[in-house]
Amino acid sequence: MNHLLFLLFATLPFFFSCSQTEKKEAQPESLRSGMHDLASTLSNLLPYIIDREAFHQDKNREVIEKNTQHLSELSHQMNQHNFLKFHDPGLEFMSNAFDTEIKRAYNGLKLGHREYARNILSTVSGFCIRCHTRNQTGPQFLALGLGTEVKSLPPIPRGELYAATRQFDLALSTFKQVILDQKLLRERPFDWERAVRYAMSISVRYRENPVETLKIIELILSQPNIPLFLRKDAEGWKKNVKSWIKEKPARLTTAEAKIKRAESLLEEAKRLQSYPTDRAGDLLYLRASDLVHQALSESKSKERAHLYYLVALCYEALRDLGYWTLHEHYYKACIESSAHSVIAETCFARYQESIYSGYSGSSGTSIPPEVSKELRRLELLSEKR
Repeated sequence: MNHLLFLLFATLPFFFSCSQTEKKEAQPESLRSGMHDLASTLSNLLPYIIDREAFHQDKNREVIEKNTQHLSELSHQMNQHNFLKFHDPGLEFMSNAFDTEIKRAYNGLKLGHREYARNILSTVSGFCIRCHTRNQTGPQFLALGLGTEVKSLPPIPRGELYAATRQFDLALSTFKQVILDQKLLRERPFDWERAVRYAMSISVRYRENPVETLKIIELILSQPNIPLFLRKDAEGWKKNVKSWIKEKPARLTTAEAKIKRAESLLEEAKRLQSYPTDRAGDLLYLRASDLVHQALSESKSKERAHLYYLVALCYEALRDLGYWTLHEHYYKACIESSAHSVIAETCFARYQESIYSGYSGSSGTSIPPEVSKELRRLELLSEKR
């Protein structure tokens, strides 16, 4: 299914990813209307998305294209609404990317490249779950009318769908079932690992529950034949979470307090890492990223460059967990929000290193002209005056 179903329904809660302050306000009527329209459109597409053969049949072409076009229009309209003031460049990036990719998928359908359209949709599916598990922001959607078809999905896509629609109890229950699947662990260990990391992300960043997290880790370690690298990761997480449980509950009631605690967690995570891609500090990076996202919704504008830098450090360390180049967008936001400063220069150095690394291979480094142009623009912005 290529996670296409998950992606489509993930649009629904995406636009509820607002700040803590915004969450308390009544949602605009246009937003509520848009949600209902999205739900209706997705319900129309659902039977064809699940049945790949039906998706490619000529008799269904018109209804699929019509609903995909409408989905593209809705995505664009909601992305342009002034109530989508996220104050978070990562969310803005994901929103814009989703809008762009849905449009590309629709164009692919119009040109007859149906499988191409499906592949495009599949590649952007991860944006949504990373957004919706970043912290406690946003409501749970307990009754979306998704239909009985959802229960027929394979466990991991089903869990992803629940997580994308912020139905975290169902998501966590589903991912725990996957952890117990010995056949999946034996035959597809990296898919099994993905379920592990989804469960961890929900428990740490959304639930902020160390006791629950410890139970998940113990469930992981109780599985026979777990690959050695995963066992070592889980053993490291277990030590981290036991220390977390022993911590005295901190009253982090201000953005300043959350920033200070996030900085402390980041320093501890760095000390645990033996090399840059060491996953020993993952749990601490997840905790720190949660605090920084909370602070982003509460902080003053003058603090934002520093917060963008902190959350970029988190996502750079967590990039092999599926966050891809998200850290680059925060480094870029850091530079643009505090041009010609020390922190802008620091962020540019890390951004430049990430870009060079991404475009390097066995044949050397080859950076596309448009990327080089953007690098130069950011370099000029970062230079101190």
